[in-house]
Amino acid sequence: MEFSERLGLLLASASFLVFGAAILEPALQHLTWRMVVYGLISLIVIRILQIALATAGTGLRAVSIAYIGWFGPRGLASLVFGLLG
Repeated sequence: MEFSERLGLLLASASFLVFGAAILEPALQHLTWRMVVYGLISLIVIRILQIALATAGTGLRAVSIAYIGWFGPRGLASLVFGLLG
């Protein structure tokens, strides 16, 4: 049973790698410096500001809010954790 699960995970990971590589090459041809800057600002600044607004009034220290903003789950993981909670 364990072998089947691990093999399934390996094959799923391999398919993500192959399809991701196939999609990434054409997408990189259209990449501009503005897109890179926007992506970095979204990941670094906007993410932490969103967490700060969401946790306003909770009594958390600024260090804790910055930690959650930097290391907290992003994207689909947030939805999954919300559904589990």
